[in-house]
Amino acid sequence: MKSTLIILLLFLTGCSAKLKENSFPTDEDFEKAIVSKSSSYSTEEYQNGEVPLHEYIKMKGKIIKSDSKSKKIKKGDRFVLLNDGEEYQIFNEQDKELKIEDEITVYGEYYGFVKTSYIELE
Repeated sequence: MKSTLIILLLFLTGCSAKLKENSFPTDEDFEKAIVSKSSSYSTEEYQNGEVPLHEYIKMKGKIIKSDSKSKKIKKGDRFVLLNDGEEYQIFNEQDKELKIEDEITVYGEYYGFVKTSYIELE
């Protein structure tokens, strides 16, 4: 009985160690996945309705406006990104603090507006 219990305990301990090695993806893994599956589109493609809804997009530009009361933009705030002379509404879902005039690259899901999944400061 004792030997069975010891074997079972060793087996469970081994499984636990292996589970920790193969644990959930890191933030870095998530960011790499979002970047790799995001596509860039031209202004014309956005204007002509050629960008599929729920598509992961990549967009580079400058923050020019925000609904925040200050120049700082927090998670949950909306802002306007100037990209190639056009303005796009972005919903910030990131903890990274941003501010008006920041040059950024946004990766996110397109709904006619963009909900951010990852933001790189330039």
